[in-house]
Amino acid sequence: MADWREKRGMTLRLRVSGGRARFVRLTLVERQALLGGLAGGLMGELAGSLAGRWFNVREARAEDRADPEAMPTTLGEGRMLSWRPMARAEAESALDGRARTLTRLGYVVIAASEHETAPFAWLHDLVHRQLQEPDPDADPQPQDTGVHPLLEPALAGVSGDVDALLEGFASACGLDPAGLEAPDGAQLGRADPQALGSVLDALAEAEQGRLRDICRAWLDFPTTAYELDRERLESWLEAGRLPAQRLAPRLPQEGLALLGAPALERLARRSRSPRVRQFCERWVRRFA
Repeated sequence: MADWREKRGMTLRLRVSGGRARFVRLTLVERQALLGGLAGGLMGELAGSLAGRWFNVREARAEDRADPEAMPTTLGEGRMLSWRPMARAEAESALDGRARTLTRLGYVVIAASEHETAPFAWLHDLVHRQLQEPDPDADPQPQDTGVHPLLEPALAGVSGDVDALLEGFASACGLDPAGLEAPDGAQLGRADPQALGSVLDALAEAEQGRLRDICRAWLDFPTTAYELDRERLESWLEAGRLPAQRLAPRLPQEGLALLGAPALERLARRSRSPRVRQFCERWVRRFA
């Protein structure tokens, strides 16, 4: 079977807590169709549309380390956005749509390519960019603060349109507003886990009580926490704010499953919540 080849792509970055950054690489990929010129005769119009070349969009993720000269930690080889091969125009549209979703979540495009590249050349490019000294004469680049654009009016204390904010947050994680307000297993299955985590970050800090209540409802739903990154859960529990208040009562029974032993040991020392530290210290004593 022929390998997928990258045709064009972009690398996006999101600043997260602790001076770290998360990276997403979106690439348009292509390969020779399996059925080739026989497709039309074998399967008619459907197979004929798949003859020649197949296209898809691959999404791969990486995270930086403390050492700026180290290769970013790879988080898998990536996933295809579609379960089926697509025509090029459809795949191009899927790539652009996913990029728009990520930029709404606070990601900033830091590199783009319009030519075929090796599968993991983007990781080497990230390291190269980290090592480069900024050019003082260069035009200023957009600053990626990690703040969700839709959160800015809420954080600033502006009395914005809550329904409009809710619609924006719901769209960002792949749900409709009614679904975002009524979390259940079906809505959790539809939501993009990475996007949902960022949206809950935003809702937790919102001035509007209605939005904070939605955050509470999602965090109280039993399986939400298991769909989110452990790093995000640890960050919440270390900060000690609203998400920590909702998650802390689960730590005595579920702490190890939710976070893992290293995170529990760190939180026992670092969390700003006395309650979180107490529960994590109990786990640390069990490990001793």
